[in-house]
Amino acid sequence: MLKDDIIIAQKIMERSCSNYKKNLHHTTSAIYKQSNERMREYLKYFKDKKDILSVIASSDQILNMILEGAENIDAFDISSFPQYFMFLKLAAVKSLTREEYIEFFFDRITTDEKYDDMYDLISKNLSKDTKEFWDSLFHFYDWCEIYESALFSNDPISNSYTIGENKYLEETEFNKLKDLVDKVNINTCQSDFLDLSGKLTNKYDLVYLSNIIYYVNLLEYKKTLEKIDLKENGEILSYFYKKEDHVLEYFKENNYSFNQFEETTSGILVYKKSK
Repeated sequence: MLKDDIIIAQKIMERSCSNYKKNLHHTTSAIYKQSNERMREYLKYFKDKKDILSVIASSDQILNMILEGAENIDAFDISSFPQYFMFLKLAAVKSLTREEYIEFFFDRITTDEKYDDMYDLISKNLSKDTKEFWDSLFHFYDWCEIYESALFSNDPISNSYTIGENKYLEETEFNKLKDLVDKVNINTCQSDFLDLSGKLTNKYDLVYLSNIIYYVNLLEYKKTLEKIDLKENGEILSYFYKKEDHVLEYFKENNYSFNQFEETTSGILVYKKSK
């Protein structure tokens, strides 16, 4: 798996292989650099949730989950690459100051050698496999070449917006997170969401699925969602960039509710298992 991931990543970097396919999300699809969701609006759902299942995506949500008290996180993604980025971010939290972290992941990145120095600091806190993956790229490329390559999504997102939406990027919260990173247990799984339920063995306080609902068959999504084993009062969250009544028609039962955010049409679909 690791060797295959490295080979494909290097081919994407050298442009001898494309990770753009008919389906936007697939086993080697691009890594999301940062979330463009209104995360402040739904952080309350993360509070004191100990056992969590979450899509990895940009991993910003996972960093906020840790800050809000997560102890065990099962993290999944259809693509093999986001897990390496998540562990890079986690190691960066431990290794860098808040200002360095923001510069490494959010500022305009150049060929300056300081990014190599930052990576050297981060790499000391990487697991063997994650370090091997990133070392294989840093050996040949600058961080700006890696970060601006097709390995990453180029979605136009304002850095200031993302920084503002992430609680963990506040000065005091970032320093709290430093102490929490080593206390959380994170397991990863590469899987399409629709194939995920048969691979799960845990019960969850919270399941976070971001906007996967936009990209799959709605009936199959609902069936898979309702197979996930929740603890008492456990919740499953699906993010909507815009409230869509024709989609919500599939989720009319009493154990579903839609929380629309103030002054916007975006919101969260919340599922609770019937008692």
